[in-house]
Amino acid sequence: MRKVTKLLVATFLLSSAAGEAMDLKVKIANRASKGNVNVYLDGKRNVVEIDENGNGVLKLDGFKPQYATIQYGRNSQSLYLEADKDLMVSFSEPQMDETIAFEGPNAPINKWLSSFTPLSMDDNKLGEAEYMAKADQLYNDAIAQLNNRERPYLLYYLRLIG
Repeated sequence: MRKVTKLLVATFLLSSAAGEAMDLKVKIANRASKGNVNVYLDGKRNVVEIDENGNGVLKLDGFKPQYATIQYGRNSQSLYLEADKDLMVSFSEPQMDETIAFEGPNAPINKWLSSFTPLSMDDNKLGEAEYMAKADQLYNDAIAQLNNRERPYLLYYLRLIG
């Protein structure tokens, strides 16, 4: 009976751990530099080694759904990652921000994150009324997108930045 119990516990633990993995794939077109891609996740830097064809894969295990940051050179982008939902991030060097694209189940949220325009440093020069009006407009636009697309993760993101 103990052997059966141990076998069931081991099976449960293995199946639980298997559900917390994903592959983050990166493809860089027109790659001129030889740098790697950094992914900041759980406060740690993970390096995606990029081969001579501009491809790289980061295998992530044992994590919960969360936001991360991908960085290449001086460019960076927020990502939303979930276990069991592989994500392909592709872009062209040197215009990462203008050419970034996503494939996979979480492509829509990552596309939205890449198009989200927060307040900029130049906005700090505005008067208080103008600054608050711009902040309110950004918030209202994001809420409208949430209501139109019914994406619960947008509400979660708005709570994080709000």
